[in-house]
Amino acid sequence: MITITKKEKNVLDSLRKYSGDYEGGIPQEVLQNKLDIHEYQLYEILNSLAKKGVIEQDENRINLRDINQEINTVDSKQDVIDAELGKIEQDSLEIIKSIVKDGVVPKYELEGNLLYGPLKLTDFRMYHVIISLTNKGIIKAVRRNDEQYYRLMINND
Repeated sequence: MITITKKEKNVLDSLRKYSGDYEGGIPQEVLQNKLDIHEYQLYEILNSLAKKGVIEQDENRINLRDINQEINTVDSKQDVIDAELGKIEQDSLEIIKSIVKDGVVPKYELEGNLLYGPLKLTDFRMYHVIISLTNKGIIKAVRRNDEQYYRLMINND
């Protein structure tokens, strides 16, 4: 699922509307005039859509990409971050479930899998995910044999 803001959705809808009118992509200046927004704001929105894989940009021309994922629209950038974190938490939980042995996982192993595993989280994001999962009661920090572990508090199904 791709999560975008309402402003990004407006730009995306305009791109869909005018994509048939221009061969080789919609010129950025035409899109800016049709939407009546500032150049810098359009630039930021287009970069965000490009990072999410929804559009491609070539020399001030914008092309829609064929995507098979559902697009979710939220109110603000913070809502996008929250939605993405929710997805990262789900993916992190799947990783945790795969490495848990006897209901616990060593702290270093958990952190290593989140940092260097398939998610490749940053230090800050990894600790944020661990704190969030702890606050939600999904994992719990425990000491075992004078080492720090995390206990999975839900069934490992």
